[in-house]
Amino acid sequence: MKKWRTLMLAICSLIAGLLLGLGAIIGWHRATATHVMHGSRTVRGSQTVHGRGPVRGFRAPLPSGATGGSVDSVACPSASACVGIGSYIDSSGHSSVLVVTGAGSSWKASGVRLPAGAHSVGYGPFTLACSTLSACVGVGSYIGPPGGQPQPLLVTESRGIWTAFKAPLPPDANATPSAALSAVACPSPSACVAVGGYSSITGQTEGVLITGAGISWTATESPTPAALNSVACESPSMCVAVGHDSSQGVLVTGSGTSWTAAPAPLPSNAAVSPDASLDAVACTAASGCVAAGYYGQSSGGQGGLLVTGTAASWTATEAPGSSALDQVACSPAGTCVAGGNSIPVLVTGSGTAWRAIPVPVPANTMKQHSGMVTFYSATCGPTSTCALAGEYTTTAKKQEGLIVSGSGSYWKAMEAPLPPDGSKSTSAGLQSAVCPLPATCVAGGSYNNYTLDQPLLEVYTLTHKASIKGHSTSGKPVPQTPELFVRTGYMLGSLYKYPHFPARIGLSNSDSIDGLHWERTGQDSITATGTLNHDSCNPDCADGNDISYTIEITASRPQHCILSVYPYPNPNSDPPHSVTANVFDNISIRTSNGNLPSYLAGHSAFSTPCK
Repeated sequence: MKKWRTLMLAICSLIAGLLLGLGAIIGWHRATATHVMHGSRTVRGSQTVHGRGPVRGFRAPLPSGATGGSVDSVACPSASACVGIGSYIDSSGHSSVLVVTGAGSSWKASGVRLPAGAHSVGYGPFTLACSTLSACVGVGSYIGPPGGQPQPLLVTESRGIWTAFKAPLPPDANATPSAALSAVACPSPSACVAVGGYSSITGQTEGVLITGAGISWTATESPTPAALNSVACESPSMCVAVGHDSSQGVLVTGSGTSWTAAPAPLPSNAAVSPDASLDAVACTAASGCVAAGYYGQSSGGQGGLLVTGTAASWTATEAPGSSALDQVACSPAGTCVAGGNSIPVLVTGSGTAWRAIPVPVPANTMKQHSGMVTFYSATCGPTSTCALAGEYTTTAKKQEGLIVSGSGSYWKAMEAPLPPDGSKSTSAGLQSAVCPLPATCVAGGSYNNYTLDQPLLEVYTLTHKASIKGHSTSGKPVPQTPELFVRTGYMLGSLYKYPHFPARIGLSNSDSIDGLHWERTGQDSITATGTLNHDSCNPDCADGNDISYTIEITASRPQHCILSVYPYPNPNSDPPHSVTANVFDNISIRTSNGNLPSYLAGHSAFSTPCK
C-alpha cells in the first residue's frame, strides 16, 4: 500500500458529524495513539550506514521502547549540526513527537511529551525551522481527546530540552476550534513566524500568523480569510506568507503583529475566475521572494504560477511546462527551482525568466512515470546547487525514496538506499531535505519494514555528473542532442530522437521535403539538406506543375516544454499523448535556387513547438 500521499490539512471542524477542511499541505498518513506518551527520553543512535557512493541511508534512532516512526522535516543550522522532527509510536501503540539531532551517521533521539489532554499527534507532517542550534521551532498539530479537534502545536527547545505546547489563536477562534500550523520560518533566534488556519466563531476558515520564540508567542488573525500554506522571510522585519482565498492566491507580508494582504497577480491569460492558489514561497535577502502555485486559464486549462517580488511589488509569470507547482527553493545568489507533481517537471530561473526541465528518474522507474514521481520538498545549498526530495514508483510497483539534485539544465536522480530491514519494503519516501554544505545534503522520511513505518535519514553528496533524463554520465556534462518536434500543415506533431531524424517531412497535401541528411553543427543546432517538392496548383493542384528546390533546414534554440505528440503515420486517428522533452524550438527553411513561396520560406512551414 502506498504510504505517502497528498493529504488535506486536518484543520477541520465537527459540524453535523462532517469535517470542514481549512487548507492543504503535503503529508502522509500517521498512526494515531490512544493516549499521550509521557516523559522525554534521549538515546544515542548506533545505526549502521548503508548505501554506496553519493547516498547513504540509515534508520534514524528512536526513543527507548519505540517501535516505529518517521522524520517529517530536517533543518541544519550549521554545517555540522542538524535537527529533524517527526513522530514515533511506542510499544503500546501511542504516538508522540520525535526529535533527532546530529550529523553524518551520529544522531540521538528525544521523545517529546504532547500537551495535557492530547490524544495523539495530528494527521499532517511537522515542519521545522532553525536560526541556530539552540533556536529551533517545529509546528504541526495534535488531536485532543478521542473524537476531538485538531489543535495547533508548537515544539521548541531550551538548553537541550524540547517542549511541545498548544499554540495561541486569535480572540475570534471558535470555543472548540479546529486548527493546525502548516509552516514556520525563523529569520533570527528571537523572531519566528508560524502560519496555518483555524475555525472562527462564525464557522469560517481564517488564516493565522503566530510570531515569537521560545515559549512566548502572539497570534494574529490574517488580514485575509484564508488558511496560509507557507511562509519565508527576507529579514526579521519582512516575511511573506502565501495561501488561497476564495478563487485567488494571496500574499501576506509583514512581521510581528503588523501584516498586509494582497491578491496575487496573475498572467494575462488567466480566467475571469482563476481558482488560483499559492502553495510555497522562498526568499533570499539578495533577490526578494518567489511564490509558486497554480491558476486557471481563459482557455479552460490550468497553468503553473510563479510570483516574484518583494513587499508591495509583485510580478506574475506563467511557469513553462507545468500545470501546478508545489515546492520552491532559492540559492543565496537568487537562482531558484520549483517542482510540480501533477506533471513531473522542474522549473528553474529567477525573476520572469524561467525554463522547464524534464524530471530525471532512476533507471528502474515505472515506464509511464507521469504521476509516478512526487516531490515533497525543495532546498538549495550555499551555492547554486539545489535538490528535491520525494518518492517514485519502480517497475516492481514499489515506492522508493527519490533525490533529484543539480542546477541549471543539469540534474541527476538518485534512489534513496534503505537499511537491511527495509530490503522487503514496498513503501518508502523522503519528506524533507536540507543542504548545509555546497555538496552535502541530509534528507528525512520513512520506510516500511513489513511491521511499521521506520524513521529514515539519508546523507548524500552532490556530484557534478550530469543527467538530463536520469542516465548519469562521467566527468564533464555531455550535452544530449535535443529532439526534433515536427508540426506542419500535414503532420500534427511527431517527435524524433537523434540520430533517427526523419528523411521525409510532409508540409501540406501538396508539398513535402525528401532525401534529408542531418548533421550536427553545434551543441544547440543541427542542419539537414534535401529537396523540397512543391506543387504550384496552377491551374489546380491535380494538374499543377511540380517545382523542386534544393533546401537546407536549420533547427536551433533548444527548449524544454510539454508537447502533444501524435503517432505518425496515424491511420486509426489515435489521440495524442503528452511528453516533456528538450526540443529545437526554431526550425527554418532556406533555398539556394529560386524563391520559395512565402508560406514555405523561413519559419513559416513549421509551427513553433514550445509556443
